[in-house]
Amino acid sequence: MAKKEIGKKAFVYKYFHNATGHWNDVYEGGDMEALHLKLRMENVLARIDGLGLPEGARVLDLGCGAGLMTVELLRRQLRVDAFDISDNMLKAAEKNCREAGFLEGVSFVQGDAEELNFPDGQFDLVVSMGLIGYVPDWENVVQMVSHVIKPDGHIVLTFQAKYGLSYLLNPRMLRLGTIKNFVLRKSPSKRIPQEDRYSGRSFKGTLQNNGFVIVSDCTIGFGPFWILGQTVIPEKLGIRTYINMQKLADSHRIPYLDRLGKTCIVTARRSGVDSKQLAAVKS
Repeated sequence: MAKKEIGKKAFVYKYFHNATGHWNDVYEGGDMEALHLKLRMENVLARIDGLGLPEGARVLDLGCGAGLMTVELLRRQLRVDAFDISDNMLKAAEKNCREAGFLEGVSFVQGDAEELNFPDGQFDLVVSMGLIGYVPDWENVVQMVSHVIKPDGHIVLTFQAKYGLSYLLNPRMLRLGTIKNFVLRKSPSKRIPQEDRYSGRSFKGTLQNNGFVIVSDCTIGFGPFWILGQTVIPEKLGIRTYINMQKLADSHRIPYLDRLGKTCIVTARRSGVDSKQLAAVKS
């Protein structure tokens, strides 16, 4: 692995390892970030519910963080492997599961998403919210998942869309995180990793090249909108704008608006061959 990729991975690990409290509490907030994360969670869960998984189906929560998705999966009587690179996050996930009354049917696994040490064909579902954009080699993660998921199993994942409207309206915003980190260079603990963004077409192409069939995809999230680093809509008005634009996108009354959200959610099904058969076909 290149030195740059190793550096990014260490940076991401340190940030999330030290930000457990934020990611444990952020869903309870009333700001736009909390609104977006709750909407993302609701959309992902709706897609999981639509799969009709049987009780006891095995699920990999890849990049489980503080375990809020893990709790919801357990609530649906699924068996869950909660997987994260940070032991602090896993401790928070275990605590949240315990407090919700769910400690049976779950295991907590620390590891690297680029090196999934599970046997082939273990999982009926892999769900991953917000992980992909922080991984140096996301294509390798997709390849790893294609091995550990069962034939005809599903993956539901999210990533930041390259052509989200809030980015397109202000391309300079894309550099603000880097600039902010530079300004805060004397306080490394305050630096935040920037989430990489991908086009839906190229991302879905990578899934298909690894034996997945796309079932559905959509985008969510409109705002905040920035100009020169400043929000142009106050927070409360911005939240109302977000909600109204999302309703318009979901109604499909405005062409292509449903493709311009900042977060993409993709559901895909693993083709009905095992990974060894797929490798033989490719060779």
